[in-house]
Amino acid sequence: MLDEQQEKCIAQGLRDGKADAWQSLYDAYAERVWRGIARLLGSKTSDVADVVQETMMAAARSTANFDPTRGSLWNWLWGIAHSRATPSRWATCWA
Repeated sequence: MLDEQQEKCIAQGLRDGKADAWQSLYDAYAERVWRGIARLLGSKTSDVADVVQETMMAAARSTANFDPTRGSLWNWLWGIAHSRATPSRWATCWA
């Protein structure tokens, strides 16, 4: 888990397009995203991997939408992950 100062530094780096900020974000949260998505989708590794990858790609495209006054990096990233997992989850349930 990141402290507030680390989060601010990473968020600024993301807005500035710094690769090391993306690496820090990934290192800090990828495993946590993976575990959360696995709880939603089950243990099918390929589905979980797809959602985690889609989450990180969507985060990269929407960096400008991150507003630290509305929540933490984790909350922002989990919101993206959850929205990516939900259609897959329902598709699995109805298949």
